[in-house]
Amino acid sequence: MHVELNSEIARFLNPDHQYSRSEVLDTPSPVQAKDGVYGWWSRSLPAQIDISECSRCRDLTLLYVGISSNRPLANGQAASKQNLRKQCHEVKAAEARSRKIT
Repeated sequence: MHVELNSEIARFLNPDHQYSRSEVLDTPSPVQAKDGVYGWWSRSLPAQIDISECSRCRDLTLLYVGISSNRPLANGQAASKQNLRKQCHEVKAAEARSRKIT
């Protein structure tokens, strides 16, 4: 189990392909409609922030890691109706809308 987890983490931090906003929003989406972990990688940083502790892959910096799960929470709260595709599509679409407004 420990070796498998290390392998998954290494693949997450050094992916073969990082999808662009337009790829995520494409139909059909390359993002699977299932539970999982996702990350937001950025080429340009939104502000002067210290990225010395952030993971980097090629010319991108990992700024955020999220989990999309439909399992009930340990504290008894209801499970989310989100999956990776819905979560990524919502966030990327919101980013695109905010860029048009500003």
